[in-house]
Amino acid sequence: MEKTNKNFLILGHTGVGKSSFINFLVDKEVCQTSTGKPCTPKNKWKQVVIPSPFAENETLTIFDSWGLEANKSAEWKKMVLEKLQDNW
Repeated sequence: MEKTNKNFLILGHTGVGKSSFINFLVDKEVCQTSTGKPCTPKNKWKQVVIPSPFAENETLTIFDSWGLEANKSAEWKKMVLEKLQDNW
């Protein structure tokens, strides 16, 4: 059977714990964390690939993102759509 992959993008405001949540999910520190200041640079993605806990022939790719702020929503939407077209 062919191996499949599912993608998950973690979104949220700066400092809400996106990277900490990913570290919790994979049970190890794979994403840098801090308190109240950005760790993931603007327009950058931290990508973590793990075996799926749901199916043997599946992987999960979790994308950590830079903080989503209200005044940046149009820029965010454009960036996500471009990423989807490029290689997601």
